[in-house]
Amino acid sequence: MRIIALALLLSACSSDDNAKPDAAVLPDARVVDVAVPDVSVPDVSLPDVAVPDAVMPDAMPLPTLVLHVEVAAVPGGDGSENKPFASPVDAVAAARVAAADDPSRSIVIFLGAGTYTLDETLVLDVPGLGVFGVNEQVLDGQRLPTAALAGDETRLVAAATWDKTLPRYDLTTVAAFLNPSLVTIAAPRVTVEAITFDTASVAGGGVEAIRSDSFAIRRSSFAGTGTAVDTVASTGVIVSNYFDAVTVGAIIAGGNDAEPSGVNFTSNRVVDPMMGGVLLNATGSGLVGVYDSLTAYVTLNDLEGAIGSPNSFGIRMMMTRRDAPDTQASSKLIANIDDNTIAGNTINIIIDAGFPFRVANMTCDDRVFTGTFALEFHGNLVSGATGRPALISTTRGAAALAPATQLASWQYLHGAVFDILDPDDALAGASIEHPATDRYTGTCANDATAEDLGNRITIDGTDVTNQVVVALP
Repeated sequence: MRIIALALLLSACSSDDNAKPDAAVLPDARVVDVAVPDVSVPDVSLPDVAVPDAVMPDAMPLPTLVLHVEVAAVPGGDGSENKPFASPVDAVAAARVAAADDPSRSIVIFLGAGTYTLDETLVLDVPGLGVFGVNEQVLDGQRLPTAALAGDETRLVAAATWDKTLPRYDLTTVAAFLNPSLVTIAAPRVTVEAITFDTASVAGGGVEAIRSDSFAIRRSSFAGTGTAVDTVASTGVIVSNYFDAVTVGAIIAGGNDAEPSGVNFTSNRVVDPMMGGVLLNATGSGLVGVYDSLTAYVTLNDLEGAIGSPNSFGIRMMMTRRDAPDTQASSKLIANIDDNTIAGNTINIIIDAGFPFRVANMTCDDRVFTGTFALEFHGNLVSGATGRPALISTTRGAAALAPATQLASWQYLHGAVFDILDPDDALAGASIEHPATDRYTGTCANDATAEDLGNRITIDGTDVTNQVVVALP
């Protein structure tokens, strides 16, 4: 099986400019996007949402160095096919040395079948590195991945001794951002493909991409609690992955002009997550500096069965998560949500403020939060919510649903714009929290009066009237 998988890898990396990697042809004849075009976040004043098209790239150049890893290898190998490394860590270390010696090298690490136990995060910080396992997905009639594999499996798990109190790679963090992932992508043009990630074995999750341009996470599986994929200040693609009973399938967070964030989340299946399928966060949570913009394209996915809490979702778009003492208070999110199945979640679609703190660590937060959503929904199949079909809220969603207990913690946005195109009524029946004035007064200076909020929500060009969420019967 290893020989066959390696042959397929090298075939996909053919030097023939006209060659194409194997692709799943979608029902409408579109092809899964595994390319990462340059993404620049449009100015929020532009009326159109600029999202890269999904097109198949030309093949990668033939790798000039292939490093082999086998579970049963004898320690002290050199990464050759006859003397493979016994650990992915050794292979990445060898890749760093080889890249430093000749930066023009195209390097691939091939992980043979079996389970690899990691003592710490595997940091992929070699530009252009590819890490491939042997997993071969079984696709269903929609050309989406299933839980089944057609043969052997490459699996990554965390050791029992894994230190779950460490901060994530290259982040200045608060407690919410502790717990590293199994793999961190921290260089441009890194590909991770055909691997199973045991996210239950590590508190952080499966794969995170931090300040990485043109990453690709493809044809892999994620199982168990934790955030399966987490990206921030990065551009790339998350394509044809299977997520089984994770906490959140993917959290895609914002960047800025210097380190843009633009991600295609395409042809993935997220089944029975505890909290949600995919979350788009306009801000770059955890990074020092201003990270205030995200462009995302979420298309042809199956996002079903998130019912673990009253706020669980199929897809959620939120304005902010910048914890005190950070001073950032504005952001923008531009997204196309097209041709997805979003069904059987507590709330199928949430559009909300995110984390607009009134109080943090027992201290009043004096920021006034604002921002812009420019969102388009086309061709989605939305059905079967167990709670509400959709929620649109100018405060945190949980506060809109439980104002008596939550509004004391979360502000409303001020002067925010929600510009939504929804010609196919994906948001039909949405509960809307959009009051004209603040519904909470308290002891913090910002809460002394029920001030005017000045937010604006338009759907298909029509202003939404001021209203508040009505409790379910």
